[in-house]
Amino acid sequence: MTIFSAKEAARRFGEALKAARAGPVFIEKHGKREGVLISARQFEIYEAMRAERDGSRLLSTIESAIDRYKSGEIAESRKLIDQFNDLWRRERGGAN
Repeated sequence: MTIFSAKEAARRFGEALKAARAGPVFIEKHGKREGVLISARQFEIYEAMRAERDGSRLLSTIESAIDRYKSGEIAESRKLIDQFNDLWRRERGGAN
């Protein structure tokens, strides 16, 4: 694990970037972790995992809504559809 103070990271940014290729670089201010520098590849992996998780949540919500609707729980199905719509809007960055 690599740790830089905020001042040190600013002064030695090239070294911090190089270290981030090997693993996360923690940036501390007054001894407290304030941020983490990761490689572009690590960030791409993180984003892909987050998208997969969010997609699974959306699919699960849709499936639950369909099951509730089929069993006659229309009001509950509607709540799940509303949840889906909220998740979808958040996933798309608030776009309608």
